[in-house]
Amino acid sequence: MSIVLLVIVLVCIVTVMILARKKSSSDSGLASEKDGCLYFIDAEERARHAEPNTGYSVHKVVEKHEFRYIETFYHAGSESAQAGDYEGAVDELSKSIAINPNYDIFNERGIIFSRMGKFKEAILDFSNAISLEPARADAYNNRGIVFVKKKKYDLAVRDLTSAIQISPDDPLLYSNRGGAYHEKGSYDLAKKDYSRAMELEGPELA
Repeated sequence: MSIVLLVIVLVCIVTVMILARKKSSSDSGLASEKDGCLYFIDAEERARHAEPNTGYSVHKVVEKHEFRYIETFYHAGSESAQAGDYEGAVDELSKSIAINPNYDIFNERGIIFSRMGKFKEAILDFSNAISLEPARADAYNNRGIVFVKKKKYDLAVRDLTSAIQISPDDPLLYSNRGGAYHEKGSYDLAKKDYSRAMELEGPELA
């Protein structure tokens, strides 16, 4: 079997495994959204799981009414995105950012910009998220996906590698970097990442 065919088979297997992971996301606290063979990570769900008392990584919001405004705009933006109203989602999330810019909202809006094909805006939002909380993996992952879309594969691999360094046990990140390597034509490296993703994902599905 040629290396290219083998990588294609691994892509299919990993995709099935990740889809199974999505079905159980309510238990794991992680939600992801597929974009081709790559997956954006919804930072809101990861943050809600990590910070059950607040739901979001909101920095230094002192007034309770101010937090409620942020929460309202955030939820309104998420609901608009789920309904396919990306313009409405961007508008609501932008209101939230105007009140208090934070990692999760920049990351969420960046995903929506990418869906709209506004890659420059998406990269800026992911970069802003990274500058606020460089020790979190999601925005690196998501910016890497946008670089794949722009065919800037070296930049994509760099970002996805940064995400893996932060969260080395997350199979989704290896799967995404494998996709970047595959698009770049580095099939041996893609095979290695897909294999690692399956190793890490396997126990969850057992």
